[in-house]
Amino acid sequence: MQDIPPSPYYRGRHASSVSSLPPANDPVHLHGLPLQHTPIFTSTHSPFVNKVCAFFSYHGIPYILEPVDLDIQPKGKIPFVRYHGQVVSDERVILEWATETFGVLEWGTEYDEEERAIAIVIQRMMDEHVFMISTYSIFAISDNWAATIHTIGHNMLAPLRRMLHSRVRSTYLELLTRLGFMGTSQKSLYGELRCDLGALSNLLGSDRYFFGKKKPGPLDLTVWSHLMTYMLRPDDEVTRIVLGYGTLMRLIKRVTREMTPRWTRAPDDED
Repeated sequence: MQDIPPSPYYRGRHASSVSSLPPANDPVHLHGLPLQHTPIFTSTHSPFVNKVCAFFSYHGIPYILEPVDLDIQPKGKIPFVRYHGQVVSDERVILEWATETFGVLEWGTEYDEEERAIAIVIQRMMDEHVFMISTYSIFAISDNWAATIHTIGHNMLAPLRRMLHSRVRSTYLELLTRLGFMGTSQKSLYGELRCDLGALSNLLGSDRYFFGKKKPGPLDLTVWSHLMTYMLRPDDEVTRIVLGYGTLMRLIKRVTREMTPRWTRAPDDED
C-alpha cells in the first residue's frame, strides 16, 4: 500500500508550494456540455464536466460554464478550462491544476492509504467501464441516441449540433468497436453494470459517504458525477438499473446538496 504514486485525482503534486492565490472573483471559464434541467436535478450529460463543476462549486472557485469552442478545444476533449491565458484539458489534470492554483490543500487527505487505493481503482472502473456501458447504451441504440441528441441539441450552437450528428456518434461507435463493446451482447453488458453498481452499493452500505466519512470526498465525487448523468437519460433499461440502487440514489442527493446545492430541488427530508 505504500507505493501508490501521487495522483491528480487528489491533491496537487506541488500544492504545498502555493504561495499566492489569484483574485477571489476572477472566474475560470469552463467549457463543456450545457446544463440540463429535470423537475428534481440539474446536470450535464458529461460526468467529467459534472466533476469539475462540483469541485469548483464545493471549494468556492468561481467559474462560468461556457459552450464548447471548436477553435480552441485542445485534444478534442471536454471539459477544458481557460484562465489568464492558460488552457487546461482533461478533468483529472484540471482538478490538479485547480488544486495548485487555488490552494485546495486538504482535498483527498482524509483518505488513508488503503482507502485511497480503493478509490483510485473505483475511479478507473467508473471512467473506463461504467462510462463505456453508458456510452454504448446511448450511441449504439438508435432510439436512445435520437432522444439524447434532441435533449442536448436544442441548447447548442448550430456548428456543434452538426458536429454531434456527423462526427461524434461515429467516433464513439468506432471506439466502442475497438474496445470490444460492440461485440458483447447487451445482456452481458447490462449484467456487468449491475455487478459494478452492486459492488459500489455494498461498499457504501449504510454510511452517508464512502468509508464512513462525514463529508463527501474524491470517491463520492467520482460516483456522483457519473450517476448524475442518468437523471437526464431516456427511460431505458440502463436508467432503470441505475435508479434501482436506492443506496446510490440517496448518495446522489447528499452529494448534490453538499457540493452543488443549486443543482437539486429535492426536499431535504428525502434522504
